[in-house]
Amino acid sequence: MNSKTLILFTNTFPYSKGEEFLETEILFLADSFKQIVIYPFNQEGERRKLPDNVTVKTIAFSNDLSSKNIILKYWIQILHVLKYELLFSKYRMVF
Repeated sequence: MNSKTLILFTNTFPYSKGEEFLETEILFLADSFKQIVIYPFNQEGERRKLPDNVTVKTIAFSNDLSSKNIILKYWIQILHVLKYELLFSKYRMVF
């Protein structure tokens, strides 16, 4: 098992219908990553069964926020993930 964490931003997965391809894919991803964190934008409906190393986090925002405002609200978190990947990923580009 890998020691890395995968962060997924989804529309509905693992809730309700939609993004059905992830239902199969998450099993393969769970074997490849130590931890998977899913941030679904819509959290309505019944939650699907997930592997033990998958965590679902809630994104708290009001329904009147535009996509631009959501990105701005979570900009620090996005930058943190990007910085980590740029500095420590074995696939980073070296100039």
